[in-house]
Amino acid sequence: MLSKTDKNKYRSLLFRHLDGISLLGPVSQLNKSGISELMNTSERFTLDDINSFKKCNLGYMNVSLHLFICQGWLKKTNDTYYKTDNGK
Repeated sequence: MLSKTDKNKYRSLLFRHLDGISLLGPVSQLNKSGISELMNTSERFTLDDINSFKKCNLGYMNVSLHLFICQGWLKKTNDTYYKTDNGK
């Protein structure tokens, strides 16, 4: 039987795998549209910055950015997104 620590370790690994599956579509589309380049070259940005760069569905973009926050790649303060050390 696994200890509580081992269970948490394996559960974390499983959820990171599932997160990767949910990130495939958004990462691919952001790369195709050039938005990923905007995100990579900017220290901070807003949804309006992204929409000015390339017209997009702001609802879907918000969900995609939230996925990146969940991964620890971005952080959000008010309406501004910042890259974390993991997101650089």
